[in-house]
Amino acid sequence: MEEGERRRDGKPKWWRRFWIEATIGSVILYVILFAFYFSNYIDLYGLLRGIASIFSAIFCCYAIAYIKTEVLSEKALLKLNKLAFVVGGVSISIGITLFGVGVILRILNLPSLPQLLGTCPAILLTAVIAPITGGLLGYWFGKRRNFRLPFKKKD
Repeated sequence: MEEGERRRDGKPKWWRRFWIEATIGSVILYVILFAFYFSNYIDLYGLLRGIASIFSAIFCCYAIAYIKTEVLSEKALLKLNKLAFVVGGVSISIGITLFGVGVILRILNLPSLPQLLGTCPAILLTAVIAPITGGLLGYWFGKRRNFRLPFKKKD
């Protein structure tokens, strides 16, 4: 680790910002969870599962931030960013296919995608075509940005 990447108290520079963002995000998610609980949308088990999920997510995010900043070399970080763009594209395309198309079909008062296209074509679209297209678009977008993540400051 280069000199200047740590604060005076010995903590890395990313450490304080991570905990501020994690706290704000957790508070927002806790408010949503408790609103769902008090409106009887979820039961006590769902509330406890949501709280445990938030703690798990914080742990995973901390581990990823630590590994990205303290452990990985520049070459390994570039590979990780390439993977992140591809996986992000796949995730977004599946989300758009499942939820976006579902919402549009419901607004237009049409039947669901399997009823509209048939089961096999709907599975093919959702499980094959959308992820491949999303992965390619994610890679293309990442290549245009030199695989710099959108939220990271330029050096």
